[in-house]
Amino acid sequence: AVAGAVLIWQGAVFLAPIVAVAMVFGRKPRTGAAILLIAAMLVALFAWNYPGPLTYLSFGRFQPLFLALWAGLLFLAAVPRWGIALASGAGLAAAFLWSPIADGVRHLLSASTSEGLAAGGYDASPKEWLQLIFEYRPLFHAGLEGPLSELSGGLLLVPAVAAVWGYRFWARPHERARLALPLIATLAVGAMVVSQRRYVYYFAVMVAVTLAAAVIAVARSVPRGKWIAAGMVVLALAPTVRSLGRQTHIAAAAGEDVFWTLETLAALDPPSVDPRRLGAIAPGDEPGVLAPWSLGHLVTLLTGRPAVADNFGYGFERQSWVYTAPPAEDREVERKLEGWNCRYVITADLDAVSDAYARAVGHADVPSDLRFVNRIHRSRSSRPLEFLELVLVSRSGSRMPDGSFLPRLKVFRVGARAEAAAKGASEGKGRSAASPELAQVIAGRFSSEDS
Repeated sequence: AVAGAVLIWQGAVFLAPIVAVAMVFGRKPRTGAAILLIAAMLVALFAWNYPGPLTYLSFGRFQPLFLALWAGLLFLAAVPRWGIALASGAGLAAAFLWSPIADGVRHLLSASTSEGLAAGGYDASPKEWLQLIFEYRPLFHAGLEGPLSELSGGLLLVPAVAAVWGYRFWARPHERARLALPLIATLAVGAMVVSQRRYVYYFAVMVAVTLAAAVIAVARSVPRGKWIAAGMVVLALAPTVRSLGRQTHIAAAAGEDVFWTLETLAALDPPSVDPRRLGAIAPGDEPGVLAPWSLGHLVTLLTGRPAVADNFGYGFERQSWVYTAPPAEDREVERKLEGWNCRYVITADLDAVSDAYARAVGHADVPSDLRFVNRIHRSRSSRPLEFLELVLVSRSGSRMPDGSFLPRLKVFRVGARAEAAAKGASEGKGRSAASPELAQVIAGRFSSEDS
């Protein structure tokens, strides 16, 4: 299970110290050492030759080494007379972990949005970016309803069950071996998920275990306990019905139109290089696309072009600066886009997040209606700026108060260089971003009159 969790997400190595501490308190260090050693070997089969820096943020050799390290410490802990060896092992562990831990602390505490941690193999993520990501928020940031729908009513039983486990662990030494792992895992993962909801998937296991423990205890100790236990299960699962409905709603949301827009762009102007070789292309060789960072991976996947900003936070400040730039900086926007070899700019209604974008790059004083993305996206002109030409709009959108249609996404071609490239694509492939089919798509939704 530990190996599977790490192979799914490299950050799941946090399970290693939880298992190690639980096995020490449960007086089963040899068992814990065997578990972690097997996990290390399984992960090493896939990760050992995987390229990447030696950090917990990158999948590679760090994960099997980290698991093996904890396995070794548990093995030393199983032999009390090896006190010196245990101290030496702890020293080696500290030496091995110091660099990634120090980088991680700097990463979390960094107040600068542009500070790079090149030595650790990654860039510090801007706090303004992290605040926009739902999974980085506390579990109860929006109240109790959401967590209950995801984790079931068993969430309400966790404190009581953990308290009972804690009392028994303290008062009944003979039960420590059985209770150590569920108690420590529940407390550790619970603290993590309360801080950041991205650990909710791991905490779901703890909630299920505590719910099962409560149901079994009631069934065994209360008259007609089986009926009461069955009722507890039904009541606990009731809040999750809404969550299932929400997932169905999300699956049927308008995301399909995003796919259509990006796939259409790729068909109208295919990349010059096989997208499967995109990772081997030198930066800047293939013209890219500036889109909201949350679309970055889809842009790369569906258009075959590099994204200026992506879902890992790279380029967040670039896209934030462009999208929130005032009219006085339009020339600088053009210069930056050409410098990044950006062929297309995708705009959308970013009102919900543009304030955070503006704060991240010093544009907080720019009024919302004067920010680049709002001026361009809401303009009714096919050429809102001399270096931008509208070439594609999404099929879905919203009706404005004046009755006009505002597409969900608009795609603009950048500068004369992009126009020449599009013309070449038209001559070589028979279709271009200015094809009659596309003009027909735009004409049905968009007026060419200036705003």
